[in-house]
Amino acid sequence: MFNIKKCLIFILLPLFLIGCGGENEEQLPQETVAINAQDLLTFAPIKNTQVVDLRNKVTAENNQSLIIESVESIDNKCSFNENDIEGLTFKVTTTDSENVCRFKYNVKPASSQYKGTSEAIVQVVVTKDYTRGDFLPPVSRTVIEGGLLTLNSKDLLIESGFEIDPTSVYLIGDTGSSDIGMIAGVDASSIKYQAPAATTGTVRIFYTEIDSIKNIARPGIIYIAIGQESNHSPIALDQRIDALDRREVDIPIDISSYISDTDGDDIQLIDTKSITGRVIIDSPHSFLYTPGSSGKEVITYIVSDHNGGYGIGLLTFDVNEYKSIVDSVQNLTFTPPLTFNQLSVIDGVYTDSYKELGFTGYTGLYPTFSKDLAEAYCKTKGMKLASLAELKAMRTNVLADMPIFQTDYRWHSGIKYLTHDANAISLETGSTASVSDGYFSCTNDLTAHGWEFLDPYYSGLFNTPTKIYITSKTAGDSIFLPDDDYNLTYKFEALSVDGILIDPALASTYLSVSISGNTITVTKKSNAYAIAATLEISDIIAPSTKTKLILGVSLCPLSVTPPVADELSCILVLHPRKGYDASGTEAFSTALSNNMLTILGMKEKQIHSLGSKQVGKGVTKFQTIRWGDKDTTYSTRKNWLEKLTLVCDAMSKLKVDGRDNWVVGADNIKPQRGTATRVAFLIPSPEYYPAKDFVEWMWQQDGRTEYVGNYGLGYANADPKVTTYVNQSTTTTTFLQQSAFVPETYTFPSCWSKN
Repeated sequence: MFNIKKCLIFILLPLFLIGCGGENEEQLPQETVAINAQDLLTFAPIKNTQVVDLRNKVTAENNQSLIIESVESIDNKCSFNENDIEGLTFKVTTTDSENVCRFKYNVKPASSQYKGTSEAIVQVVVTKDYTRGDFLPPVSRTVIEGGLLTLNSKDLLIESGFEIDPTSVYLIGDTGSSDIGMIAGVDASSIKYQAPAATTGTVRIFYTEIDSIKNIARPGIIYIAIGQESNHSPIALDQRIDALDRREVDIPIDISSYISDTDGDDIQLIDTKSITGRVIIDSPHSFLYTPGSSGKEVITYIVSDHNGGYGIGLLTFDVNEYKSIVDSVQNLTFTPPLTFNQLSVIDGVYTDSYKELGFTGYTGLYPTFSKDLAEAYCKTKGMKLASLAELKAMRTNVLADMPIFQTDYRWHSGIKYLTHDANAISLETGSTASVSDGYFSCTNDLTAHGWEFLDPYYSGLFNTPTKIYITSKTAGDSIFLPDDDYNLTYKFEALSVDGILIDPALASTYLSVSISGNTITVTKKSNAYAIAATLEISDIIAPSTKTKLILGVSLCPLSVTPPVADELSCILVLHPRKGYDASGTEAFSTALSNNMLTILGMKEKQIHSLGSKQVGKGVTKFQTIRWGDKDTTYSTRKNWLEKLTLVCDAMSKLKVDGRDNWVVGADNIKPQRGTATRVAFLIPSPEYYPAKDFVEWMWQQDGRTEYVGNYGLGYANADPKVTTYVNQSTTTTTFLQQSAFVPETYTFPSCWSKN
């Protein structure tokens, strides 16, 4: 009998197979998603299997799930098995000695419907005291295409007793041509990097400092921006900012007030790197930060002008378990309670533990202490155990009698806080009772150690808020003054309008100043003038220190003469080409006028003390000395270096030309042999014309009574005992190393940067 059902099944089966797909099925195209992988730094004990967790270090567009695509051991210092990769984790086995193990990892979308990849570096610091893990602060530098960058131990912040491990150096990065350059040389005290030619981008160099005697290893990292020689790279300032709470997530950090561009190009944040936390860029000028652990944190941020220029800045801050409480009514500071994490770092002891359930503290176990133990901890900090009256008053003055866990401070408070008196107090309810153990807070009079401004200089932009910070080291660590407790005042110290220094008392004609808490905004009343200004900032809570806010100083275009540079309040920087004694990474400013010295912080009396000779005319004048002249004394040269140091420090804070290491004299001028001068370096052709204009202008203003070569640009020696210096050969691109055998040449105020 004919079976219709069977027939239909056999007829439909081929159609079903075709519909389900076969060998010739056309696959749907994969959608590309953007992925960001961050470097990870973690600490592990010796001879241990450590799980490396990347879940908080990788993100993808539209929150696509990611998995590890590959892991590669860079140095083979820790063992690793590919079979241990699972999702976004993998395992490493540490050695029996302290070192730094590095791995390169790639991640990709978990779904085959998507494609994309990103790579980053994992650093596992193997140490006996792994809870006390430490790292070197990141270092940032800029270099032009094809430039050679040499960084010595001082540049790399190598500590005393340590040296660079040459086997640890590793280069990774991203450029337009995919050529990331090369490590041109490395030894125990220096690293040389050769940038690729005809391409721009950013690279990272990982390295390790080691103390072979004490068997200590600490990781370091160098961020290098490769920019076009013909383009001014944007400026990204280094900034110390207020401490953050470890338990907060997606904290917005805005960099708008830290970035600028001489060419007026639009600047975009293109990359951020965190040492311990997670960062996600959420706008062209901001990112979100989630702490990974408590302790010091450094975020490196990179901006681009999309015209071949890059700027690198560092944001440094502390991540605290909790914030200290500052009671300005009592003039006291209160330290937060200790956690087990903190005790593990100091090998601290405790009496018992208490389990918080999430209502009066973050869920978890917390150490408790006897009164004797609490008093001992406070004494080691140079503080005392808080009294009952002090805690009661603080609860009213600062917490408004609210449960502390429901305030911004979020201290755990499930049991009472011990006091210097007989009774303890609950920071949850305010009740008091006698207890044998509990939490505790140390306190100290804020005036005992005093408040001070965090930095001596701040760089500001007109019409943009600038935050000023005041700190105290009362508790051993820096405590930041709460925003509401600032009482900032200011006075204009220097004001330049279209290149003319005018009476600072007239500043209100051109500028307005508003202050809110610790934020200062200086606004131009008109854009018709080129203005530079220096404000001296003070606060009654920090009577022994002051700080300066400098605005309007920029990098000069290559078309300026000395009067125009003064008018624009800009600094012209020259860059020696590679060759002769130059590595190709140095830079130095042309002569700094008296006006610029004033804006950068020098007083008139200090300026005139530099030397008796002054060159210039009208409002644009330059102090000068004859560095190599036998009549120029050691004390005169020493005074020159000392007085100009604050100017070069200000240039470093302003990150002029993207550099933060400006100094008065050069330390690489070689000893002079015999009487002959020798070529030190050449400057590139585009910089020849402004350099020539500077020399000829100086010569003309001084009456043309001397040889034009006496007015050449250059810089002094870092050693006041040495009469050797660098000076331009008349009006050419050649710069000479000269000495006392050429005594008549003038040296003008200038700052020099090694790299």
